[in-house]
Amino acid sequence: MDEETGGVLSQAVLAQRIGWCADLVAGMVSGLLAERWNTADVEVLASGHDAGGRKLPSNAWMALRRLGWTVATPVGVRVNDRIV
Repeated sequence: MDEETGGVLSQAVLAQRIGWCADLVAGMVSGLLAERWNTADVEVLASGHDAGGRKLPSNAWMALRRLGWTVATPVGVRVNDRIV
């Protein structure tokens, strides 16, 4: 459903939007992996605890937030927090 008009989206438009979102997330994940794929950060994840000793949340996006491992969307792009 289109949020502005309330109209039903065509399959083609829906597929286009899903593809755009998947590309956006793939780009953010690539950046995060490039920054965090190292021995020290992998060990932090493997421990299951943050720097304060608290257990990491089971949802990956919340665990990343707790660790301060953030990504950002390109300038001018606004998406739901869970996508980021």
